[in-house]
Amino acid sequence: VHNPDFAAATVRLANAGCRYIGAERTTIQGIDLIAQPGTITLICGASGSGKSSILRLINGLIPHFHSAECEGEITLGDTAVHTLPLAKIGQRCATVLQNPRTQFFTTSVSAELAFAGQNF
Repeated sequence: VHNPDFAAATVRLANAGCRYIGAERTTIQGIDLIAQPGTITLICGASGSGKSSILRLINGLIPHFHSAECEGEITLGDTAVHTLPLAKIGQRCATVLQNPRTQFFTTSVSAELAFAGQNF
């Protein structure tokens, strides 16, 4: 059964940018990116270049958790990320940081696998 809420979605940023509330300057601007389902997309750059901010725009942490003024278009599938509840984004989008071991919440595989479902 096809469920569009859980279907793989294209991530699109068009002229995207943000400035954190209270920051003196824009953090990132003019970002264009398309990440198709089934592909691996690497975001790399120097420390402080905005990699984490790009990921926060994609996974909805900006604006749902981190306060920032956003510009441009950030979509997951055909839907603007800022219009989706954070829990819904988490069902369709994930971020793996450079040290995945620091992202575990439990000490066993079965508990870790159950963790996401329990939270949803």
